[in-house]
Amino acid sequence: MKEGIQKVKSIIKDADRLVFPSTNNLHEDHQAAHDIAIGAAQELNLTNIEYFVFFIASYGRIQEDSKDKQFEFPISDEYRHKLFEWYAIYKSQSCFKYMNKMYLDYLKKVKFMTYGLFQWKDIGKYYNL
Repeated sequence: MKEGIQKVKSIIKDADRLVFPSTNNLHEDHQAAHDIAIGAAQELNLTNIEYFVFFIASYGRIQEDSKDKQFEFPISDEYRHKLFEWYAIYKSQSCFKYMNKMYLDYLKKVKFMTYGLFQWKDIGKYYNL
């Protein structure tokens, strides 16, 4: 984890928004990405940026405690195409045949995804951040 945090710091140091998965996530890669993003942001003291958190429904759900921070993002055909392109790049997903099929089916059908928009002061305050 420490190595990941160090590698990410130079990439995010001038960011105005971070986009990363929710915490309390059953997907280990997503949980690690969350922990790395939060760890790097805390080490850099990124207090004036937005934290844009996504959550994939098949791995759990966004909790009610952050309902006022949530919004639904419409998935257009153009955006869906981009998601498929990005998914194809991330080869480790295809290692688990069932998960791969499940997520690809999900991407074909989903019309909206739920996200949370948080600030520095929110870190650790909500179940999903």
